[in-house]
Amino acid sequence: MKKGIIKAIVLIVSFLSAVVGFGYFTNQNGVNLITETLPATYPVLSLYYDDYQVAQLHGYQNAMDVTSMHDSFLPLKEDRTLTMKINTYGRTIDEIGYELRNRTGERLIANRVIAGKKNENETNQLTITLENLLEQTQEYQLVFLVSSGDELIHYYATVLPNSNEHLDDYLAFVNFFHENSMSKDTADELSTYLEPKSTVNNQSLQMVTINSSLSQVAWADFDGSKLTEPVLTVAELNEQYAVLTLDYMMTSIGEGGESEYYSVQEYYRVSYNEEGKRCYLHNFERTMSQIFRSDGEIFSENAIKLGIRDDHVEYKKSENEQVICFVQEGELWSYNQSSGVLCRVFSFRGQEGMDARENYNKHDIQILSVDEGGGINFAVYGYMNRGIHEGQVGVSICHYDSVSATVEEELFLPSTKCYGRLKTDMGGLLYQNIDGILFYMMEGTIYRINMSTKAVSRLVTGLSSDSYCISEDNHTIVWQEDWKNKSDLTLYDMEREKTTILPANADRLSIVGFIGGDVIYGVASPSNPKNYDGTVPFHRLLIVDSQTGETVKEYGKDGYYISEVELNEYVITLHRVSYVNEQYVEAADDTIMNHVGEGILDENVFTDYDDKKQSQVYLAVGEITDQASKKILISKEVVIEQPSILTLQPENGWEGYYSYAKGREQVFHSELTDAIAWADEQMGVVIDRDLNAVWKRAKKLVQSPIDLPEEADTDIALLYPDAKEYDLSGAKLSHLLYYVSRGIPVRAETENGSFELIVGYDSANVWIYHPVTHLTIKSGMSETEEKYRKFGSKYTAYLQ
Repeated sequence: MKKGIIKAIVLIVSFLSAVVGFGYFTNQNGVNLITETLPATYPVLSLYYDDYQVAQLHGYQNAMDVTSMHDSFLPLKEDRTLTMKINTYGRTIDEIGYELRNRTGERLIANRVIAGKKNENETNQLTITLENLLEQTQEYQLVFLVSSGDELIHYYATVLPNSNEHLDDYLAFVNFFHENSMSKDTADELSTYLEPKSTVNNQSLQMVTINSSLSQVAWADFDGSKLTEPVLTVAELNEQYAVLTLDYMMTSIGEGGESEYYSVQEYYRVSYNEEGKRCYLHNFERTMSQIFRSDGEIFSENAIKLGIRDDHVEYKKSENEQVICFVQEGELWSYNQSSGVLCRVFSFRGQEGMDARENYNKHDIQILSVDEGGGINFAVYGYMNRGIHEGQVGVSICHYDSVSATVEEELFLPSTKCYGRLKTDMGGLLYQNIDGILFYMMEGTIYRINMSTKAVSRLVTGLSSDSYCISEDNHTIVWQEDWKNKSDLTLYDMEREKTTILPANADRLSIVGFIGGDVIYGVASPSNPKNYDGTVPFHRLLIVDSQTGETVKEYGKDGYYISEVELNEYVITLHRVSYVNEQYVEAADDTIMNHVGEGILDENVFTDYDDKKQSQVYLAVGEITDQASKKILISKEVVIEQPSILTLQPENGWEGYYSYAKGREQVFHSELTDAIAWADEQMGVVIDRDLNAVWKRAKKLVQSPIDLPEEADTDIALLYPDAKEYDLSGAKLSHLLYYVSRGIPVRAETENGSFELIVGYDSANVWIYHPVTHLTIKSGMSETEEKYRKFGSKYTAYLQ
């Protein structure tokens, strides 16, 4: 008996000694522990306009660049009051205050303490009245500061001027539309707002639009219910219309009785019809994406059922094709065909419930590489919902060890920009080669980072939005350093770190894009006749193998020039022109079949139809054995005591414009005309780096001719010394009318450096002021645009 007790004590002491020794060893190597990702701890602030929740603010660990914080908007009532509710999630708050700043954040208008200590179990609701110094036509930055323990947590919102008296109508309409779409009994009330088209796919719930059938808008036969109340965002508000979005979650019961979850976003663009005294719906979209879960019938023959989502699946296979990993709704999953193990490699979501903080979808995941043993290198970029970087924005480079089922962060690149701006400024480039060299872009600078030594160098700087292109597999990049003069192209293989120069010689080169591993570019001779806008069409098109640098195909036909190129899967469509009577005229299109052919089409992603859930997406994974033998793993996190952090700041940031649409999309363009063209197509808005609205679709339906002083025959800039000048050469005439609607003429160049002023418009005509005669003459829209096209469409616009 005594020997047994002594033996047990010895075993316990040995075990404890081993634990202590292991803890000491791991701490000596910079590792604290292996555990689940640390839980979210930050409170959430909800802002209200009357009874509508119009913003849900998530906290930031550090002060952010306010000019990038353009994703939470707050419309103010006339009395400048707002209601704020605080969900502390059990955290004690010491103090709440705010700072009110101008749009760029440079000028502090006011700062106030609005609440003292709030205990963790208190109901926290505050009514705040902002300063009466606010101008109704200006945007402001509102920063809430929440002090809790040793942390000062920042929350950001853009205060929108209430420039539309019908905001209450818009909010009520969106609520009406949303609630009726959820009810089969009242959905018919929406029919007058829809514009169904026979060409629209009515067999998918992933994307439903104003052109879908009423049945689709009313969720067809999908049996689901709302899990969370929608968070409404007023993304744009002006005199003509408003853009509003809703974000919420749906839930349903799967075939095996398991709970299913879906993220849903709705987008509305509405105006108010004064004659009919009702709201008019210009556009509506609803997107739905399933949150993948390992329970239920997820395996189907030789594929994993991803469910309702788009078919652009971010996935990667190991070289032996035994391991496949994929990204869905902010999570990374891996399936090992050999072992039958399905693992949730990375997620901010917990195992139970759907915490609003964990489900805050402001991050993306990119798979960098997968080895044959199941190890994965990947990047998480954007807002960090929980863990050691909770409340930070940045890029986290991680490695998943399939043997220990652990994730370890190898490098963190912090940012002071919000998720959307970070993603845009990364330019789509993030690649790690087999030697552990990471390539990362920020605002036109490509960095080369040695992951072992953390040594950083710059591969190239000063790229514009149109001076580079990345292959679909992220393996190769082509860029043009002297992009203004259309000089040599640099083809760079990031895996082998091999550089190939494609020389321009005396010609002008233009990047077209990639198809598979082939780069396509156009060649224009300086002797080629110029187009009306000063551009020079190609006379040749080259397709080059990016691995060898050899030309695999060349296109060129006498008498024809290439004005535009479209890439569609493996078919290249050439829009051609001929030069006749000293001008270009349209000619028949031609096509090129890429030599890779159908081999570049992805057969691993396919869809199947279900009566209730309609079109669902599947990912082929190879042979699957008996599902009952499947093993489900949830990875753990290796928490590093001293994480490796690199702060990178480009010497020269991007100079250009950001285009927003639908309350969430944004792209960067170096040229304003390109930004406007994109925003016009997407029904969006263009801003500069300081959040100045440079262009909107919003304009008056009619602008009476602007009265001009006698000095109008001189430079227009002298008449408006406080106005900022914008070069809009090559723009459509319809795009220019926004500037005229703001009350300042647009300058249009004519022959020999002379100019005219566009001073007014209606639906079919423009009014032109002629400085020589001092006469204002009405002219048809089409004929005016054609006249200015002959002079190169050289326009200058102004905004105050």
